[in-house]
Amino acid sequence: MDGYFVHLTASTLKLALFADTQPTKLVTEELLPTALSHSRIVDAHEFAKEFSRVLAQDLGGTLPKLPMYFVLEPELTELFLLTTSKNQSAEQFEQQIKDRLVDDQLADLYYGYFKIAPFIYQFVGIHKEVMQTLLDAATEIGLELAGLLPFGLILPKTNAHISSMFVLPHGDSTTVVFSELTGTTFAEKLDKKIALPELIELFWKLSVYNTKQTGLAMCTFAENAHVFGSHPIELIGNGTLEKGYEELALAKQTLEENTSLVTSQTNLLRLLPVPQLAPAPRVPAVAVASLAAVLLVGGLILQLTVGFNTIFGKPAPTQPDQTVLADQNQAPADAEQKVPTQPQAQLKRADIKLKVENGNGIPGSAGKLKSYLEGFGYTVVSAGNATKSDYTQTTVQLPKELSHYKDLLTNDLKTNYSVVITPVDTKPTDYDILIIAGLN
Repeated sequence: MDGYFVHLTASTLKLALFADTQPTKLVTEELLPTALSHSRIVDAHEFAKEFSRVLAQDLGGTLPKLPMYFVLEPELTELFLLTTSKNQSAEQFEQQIKDRLVDDQLADLYYGYFKIAPFIYQFVGIHKEVMQTLLDAATEIGLELAGLLPFGLILPKTNAHISSMFVLPHGDSTTVVFSELTGTTFAEKLDKKIALPELIELFWKLSVYNTKQTGLAMCTFAENAHVFGSHPIELIGNGTLEKGYEELALAKQTLEENTSLVTSQTNLLRLLPVPQLAPAPRVPAVAVASLAAVLLVGGLILQLTVGFNTIFGKPAPTQPDQTVLADQNQAPADAEQKVPTQPQAQLKRADIKLKVENGNGIPGSAGKLKSYLEGFGYTVVSAGNATKSDYTQTTVQLPKELSHYKDLLTNDLKTNYSVVITPVDTKPTDYDILIIAGLN
């Protein structure tokens, strides 16, 4: 995953240039308070000037025209899990969101939510003003903006544990992220004085899965291992991440292992509203549909892609259309469609026995898929390696006598996996269905 990976924390800019054509370049620099403060871009124009100076001064030479990925601190985003039921109304679901927001109003956010498990959804939001300054800055810098990635959503993708707590001390504060089954329950910067037992108590208080019996994995970067005392910990990235640039290296690594993150709502650019275009009069219906599709895609590209400026050449900048909000200002009837319901309720997931295999060669993929499926209530009898490691898509070998489980399995898997169903004639004796984890 080549590109310029950018992490803004306090008044510090951390930049990593990852490119196959040259060695990795890493830069850390304090920026002027007129450009960056409290991890936020204060003025897009001033930030772009500072950023361009860093590119020219610290990186130098002819720079590749690669996309930018911003890794966002927890204080810039709203991340939490939502629970729902079949009988919950749209108004009740929306009220649950409003109750979870502490400092922001729903109308001030670009937001969305996606399914993690039956009746449990991941909420993702970013303040509109924060989004706009990032878009404006990227436009002035003149690089394609390909990703706005909340660090609180990147961390849960790094292990296969059902319950994980990430504790990352830095300066006077500690970044704390609670994760359950790849979802983010809580992501904040807290006072460094808060003790570990208090954090553990808070984790289980906010838990939506009630999986206390499975244990809690404690995770941190290598340099912070001492803060846990004798408590067992797991090193994020196995302790191999570049010191001081762990967030950037981890984001790059995670995107390479989960390429679909860029096209999902984990990339906050996907929350931007798309302009709605009216069809031209007296044009055949087929032509109207084709033209509208082209224009909609073009409009989205114009919102997410910026030109090249001083270092790279400069066409006219583009900005997102702020007049139409696709998700945030829906009518009640439309909002009601977004209230999740459990598909195929008559089928019981626990009634089928699954075997999981790693078919992509990435260590831990089978275990991660096993935990994911168990979170839905499936019975996974074993996990191991497939005979091949070149599977691109996650493959479900579905016996014909269990074909009625096709839609249920597809819907449960498609949130995190690209799925292909392969029919097989007979059901094995020691399990019912084989699922092989692919690269995507």
